[in-house]
Amino acid sequence: MYRLLKIVQTKSFTVKYYTIGSLSPDNAKIYVANTLSNDIYIIDSTNNSAVASIPVGTHPYGVVYNPDNHDIYIANYDSNTVCVIHQ
Repeated sequence: MYRLLKIVQTKSFTVKYYTIGSLSPDNAKIYVANTLSNDIYIIDSTNNSAVASIPVGTHPYGVVYNPDNHDIYIANYDSNTVCVIHQ
């Protein structure tokens, strides 16, 4: 079960490089930002099927998985926010 923990307001800044996807440490899940639909897909890499779609901020671009606490961080370009999703 995935749930949005919080949305953190940030200041505007320029990002030179970003990732639109991230992989869990066990390679079982892929986290992909959908920049036009303002959500992320969580994909089961064993069968390439979407197991969840989670709404986030406007134009998500950066996705990072933290293996220490299993949180997923999404940087939202147009809303200047970072979403934290916990599983």
